[in-house]
Amino acid sequence: MSYSSCYAISDFGRSLKGIFMQSVTVTRALATLGIFIFSFCTLSQEPYKTVSPNGIYTVQFQERPRGWPSMTHYDIYISCFRDGQPLIEDIVLIGPGTFNRKRFRDKYQDVSWESDNILRLGGKDRLPQSQCDVYLISNNTNKVVSYLRVNGKWDERFIVFDLQPQSVIKLYPQPQTDQDADLSWVGAEVRFADGGKAYGGADFQIRDLYKGPAHYCLSIKEKQILIMSREFEGFTIDMAHLEKNKDDILRKLDEATDDGARKRALSEIRSLGVPKTEECQIQK
Repeated sequence: MSYSSCYAISDFGRSLKGIFMQSVTVTRALATLGIFIFSFCTLSQEPYKTVSPNGIYTVQFQERPRGWPSMTHYDIYISCFRDGQPLIEDIVLIGPGTFNRKRFRDKYQDVSWESDNILRLGGKDRLPQSQCDVYLISNNTNKVVSYLRVNGKWDERFIVFDLQPQSVIKLYPQPQTDQDADLSWVGAEVRFADGGKAYGGADFQIRDLYKGPAHYCLSIKEKQILIMSREFEGFTIDMAHLEKNKDDILRKLDEATDDGARKRALSEIRSLGVPKTEECQIQK
């Protein structure tokens, strides 16, 4: 065999070795990427848990990435166990249509119990109670409310468990002032022990009217939650129209790809005026 032939064979061998090593490198890279994606998905689905001071309620929050492969949005679900038995399971706290880009621990830096059955989610910086707005919430039904979710300012949320029939509670959310916006928003959702549901929400005109802590009354009925203010007039969703058309509106919101499409979908939700009421008397 000539020298040139030997050289050619040797060069061919080196080429094969190079191709083999590249193949191994690509395989390892793909394996590493697969492990990373699996780990990321597993981490994103690891639930956050908190237990009430009396040890009765264990609350679990689970985030689920949406928008594969970018995974830029996160839906958050809540479950609660009372003495180890399911009280509520997989209720949407933040879901499709909200376009939440924050992880649970970033969105809610403070997860703390206000009492044995009232949980607050929000930021760490809180004003003193004397400077907070006030919610007076009454369960004007003969049913136990297993789950009540009511919003405060921005990302603040209060979760109440086992609100008894004909009972009243007070909450002190961070103030929604006209230094931040022209409107305040109060929204709530209820799940009754018998499986029934009720919703309510209202915007209030606070521009040039906010003079101090605002007072809001939330009256839970079997089919809806009525929300009014002592200081402000507002407007609320026409729940009868929404109930009739909610599937179509939610579909359009879910399919919306830009702000224009979302606004057009939301414009189909009708509103009703809400007068202010002197009957919303709350002693701090």
